[in-house]
Amino acid sequence: MSSTTRFSVVICSYNYQAWVIEAVESALAQRRAPTQVIVVDDGSSDGSAQLLAERYGDDPRVTLVLQANGGQLRAMANGIARATGDVVCMLDSDDYWTDDYLSQLGALYDSRPEVDFVFSDLQHIGQNTGVFRFAREPVDLAYTAIVTWFGGYWYGAPTSGLSFRAALGRRLTTLPDDYFEFWRLWGDNVLIYGSSLLGAYKYYLPTGSIRYRVHGDNGWMRHHGPRRRFLNAFNNQRLFAYFGQQAGLGPRSIRLLKDEYELKPLGAWKETRRYARVARAHAESFSRRLGWPLAMIARRWRKTQP
Repeated sequence: MSSTTRFSVVICSYNYQAWVIEAVESALAQRRAPTQVIVVDDGSSDGSAQLLAERYGDDPRVTLVLQANGGQLRAMANGIARATGDVVCMLDSDDYWTDDYLSQLGALYDSRPEVDFVFSDLQHIGQNTGVFRFAREPVDLAYTAIVTWFGGYWYGAPTSGLSFRAALGRRLTTLPDDYFEFWRLWGDNVLIYGSSLLGAYKYYLPTGSIRYRVHGDNGWMRHHGPRRRFLNAFNNQRLFAYFGQQAGLGPRSIRLLKDEYELKPLGAWKETRRYARVARAHAESFSRRLGWPLAMIARRWRKTQP
């Protein structure tokens, strides 16, 4: 029996006065209305906070949160902590959704109570007109803890394409203080890697409803280079260690790899290759390094036969 999922939308904003109203309005205009829209201004200096207060200060649908500049991850945590809905949907303030996004998410969350985390495709606008997609069709990924722990795979999307159960979101953003500084501009990595490592049930749902704005002020464009790439990789190790310890992951967890793969309703070839690579690199014996990939390929082949 399905239930009606209640959505909280969290919009984090920093110096995006030119676009933040469009983001908020796109959340409010959803055919399936959210329970609440939470806008967290991260100490903007461009008049964004004043604009938001003038526009939504008396709007009961919108909760405004003003914080000193602490970075994207802290803004996410402050927004998620205030969520009253069953599921939190993240939206960056320079992006927007078409009006059918929550309807599509709702159909999935309503009918699949085991699903914890959903990510979607994003249509680029602005300086780039490409598309971010994990696949062309929906993919039921089930659990991704073991393949992420050993393979470092990123099962997610940029922030505006992420949604997750509120309880999971609060767990992901209850972190040691120094993590908020290390990951101040890369909060989506914390949500994506952390959810996989903590055993969230994941689903990829291409909606065609997210407009992801590419411009010169994107955080990832301003902080991209060899030094930043190294520091991100270095801090990833800390992030994996933190969530891995919570989940009890370690070297012996490789024994669960084949079982995790077999829980997927239909392992796509992309997934099969990922799991096969991890098995060849990390399985504890030669027979498993050879046998597990062959078993995975055989299972995938059988499921595609008429």
